Amino acid sequence: DWWYKNGDSGAENFAIQYQHSDGRFHLFFVDYIIRMKNGTVCLFDTKSSGGDAEAVNKHNALIDYVKTESEKRDQKIIGGIIIEDNDSWRYSPMYIENVKELAGWNSFFPDHYLK
Repeated sequence: DWWYKNGDSGAENFAIQYQHSDGRFHLFFVDYIIRMKNGTVCLFDTKSSGGDAEAVNKHNALIDYVKTESEKRDQKIIGGIIIEDNDSWRYSPMYIENVKELAGWNSFFPDHYLK
């Protein structure tokens, strides 16, 4: 339906709070906000395998946000860290411990959200 390339800072952009490995809380700005034709909202942050030391903490905070907001809004929301893998984009709908092992991650196929 539409998509938005989120910014990296500022109150006008969408951010989620996560706990950094240093114990402090920081804001994390997802890369893309996408609304699919069937109404599903996707919140994805593109990463390469091992490219961001805080990727696991950011992903797990995003999973918490998705779960809470999906229930509160009664709307399907998916999201997380998304990694290109062999001409496919993969994301985990669950908590993760690393971004190198993609077994069990879902492939993102936009055509599945048309209706």
